Amino acid sequence: MRNAAQQNYRAGQQAIGAAIVSLVAAAYLFFLGYAGKEDFYHLSGAVEFLKTELPGVTDRHQGKIRYLKLEGHERIFYLFVGYDTGDFSPAVNRVDELKPGDRIDVYYDDNKRTVDKQINQLTHFIEKDGQIYFDAGDRNVPIAVFLALAALGLLVWGIRLVKKHKNAR
Repeated sequence: MRNAAQQNYRAGQQAIGAAIVSLVAAAYLFFLGYAGKEDFYHLSGAVEFLKTELPGVTDRHQGKIRYLKLEGHERIFYLFVGYDTGDFSPAVNRVDELKPGDRIDVYYDDNKRTVDKQINQLTHFIEKDGQIYFDAGDRNVPIAVFLALAALGLLVWGIRLVKKHKNAR
């Protein structure tokens, strides 16, 4: 009996730890969903190309992706523009109106998994002449809400396991 109680206690501690980490991740995703342009990295330049495909790059979202590159910059920006049911559609999508040579501002995020990659999938806003041409929207908010609810469930379960151990003493 003592061994089972100790296992419950340990599982409860792990569940509480996982819940806390998940709540922090949910808060970060929620922040990203409502972050403004000033919260992201910013590049300005002329459009070098805007393509639906890149040689050697396969993507399961064929037709729903645009690859945008600015002159003088090595990074390519991956823009998800799908509008099918279940897609995390952008709030504003006018990227197909952009032409090579157009001067634009790109607001994007980077993290340790993306900073060394040539294709950046964390583009949030694109502006031209003060007008929004792409706004990724709040695509992270539904994920954040799900993660927060799952974390709260884990937290309750973990607390119950810990209490169960203390009551068994």
